[in-house]
Amino acid sequence: MIGFAIFVATRANPGYRYRMLRKILTAGILGASLLPTLSFASPTLLERLGYGPADKLLILHIDDIGSIRAANEAARINLSTGFATSGSVMVPGPAYAEIPAAFGGLPVDLGVHLTLNSDGRPGHDWKAAAAGVPSLTDKFGNLIASPLKLVAFGKAAEIKREMEAQVQAALSLGLPFSHLDTHLGAAFFKPSWIEAYMNLGRKYRLAPMVPRWSGGIQRLLGPAAWPMGFVLKPLLAKIEAAGFLMLDDFYLLPFPKQDPGPDARRAEYLSILRNLKPGVTQIILHPAAVDEEFERDNLTGTPGERVRNYEAELLNDPALKKVLEEEGIHLISWREINAIYPWDEVKELKLF
Repeated sequence: MIGFAIFVATRANPGYRYRMLRKILTAGILGASLLPTLSFASPTLLERLGYGPADKLLILHIDDIGSIRAANEAARINLSTGFATSGSVMVPGPAYAEIPAAFGGLPVDLGVHLTLNSDGRPGHDWKAAAAGVPSLTDKFGNLIASPLKLVAFGKAAEIKREMEAQVQAALSLGLPFSHLDTHLGAAFFKPSWIEAYMNLGRKYRLAPMVPRWSGGIQRLLGPAAWPMGFVLKPLLAKIEAAGFLMLDDFYLLPFPKQDPGPDARRAEYLSILRNLKPGVTQIILHPAAVDEEFERDNLTGTPGERVRNYEAELLNDPALKKVLEEEGIHLISWREINAIYPWDEVKELKLF
């Protein structure tokens, strides 16, 4: 579903991308296309935040905090002194234990980046937060790396238990958490997982990140957007009808195979800002500082991952601020969204 769009967008091989898409479709979400489309008229997120229909609001969001030390360091700088407005932490991440020291006492806005897959790097532990979730882990207790295996073998009850355990672990840190999102979008791979994800946000009053059927989803899906629309639109309609607030759009630039250089990566993001439409948009970034671990053992093993360093630089770049001002873009955080969330009106999500 939405999550699979994010997953396929990070793969450089188009043939692989669409073969995987067909497999995921047949692995459990296609039946959701039979759900009825609902109509409703309630205040949009933009309206609830007190803005007019022509206003442009932007969340600059840092994903994968806790994945590596370099990600923690970049997020600490970008959230405390830069232009990033929110970020989310991976409880099973190898560098998760360092988060309290990195962020304690800072006025940062954090969410829980619900993680159901490891990144597969050898020598790094991605331990499940919950006990007794064998359908999600390997023989060492680490979360499995393959999204396909997760779809094939992941049990809904264990998915729900693991996600809730991650939320509880994050909240126990005593840091201010405002929202939920999901690594690789895995919580959206099946309707029962979507229910668990959205209802977990409702239970703990952590705003779950979910976008409308927007340019962001369609950009990521490419040619598959048209058939996937039959699956996604009814699901998104039911989510909104239950009272959950939705982003109007989002952007996620994939990791390229080759290093494009800092100027090219910066130009991509500044172009997005110059073409931003009215509404509430989120740009998802994966900044990382340059350190010994990053140089030795980056996530994808390709020169293109250097863009993570460029994104860290961009989020403290005065050129970014200049374009935001020129385009009249208002930066907001998930904390502000959580503050106006109509929690008492939100119904338990039931997709069947």
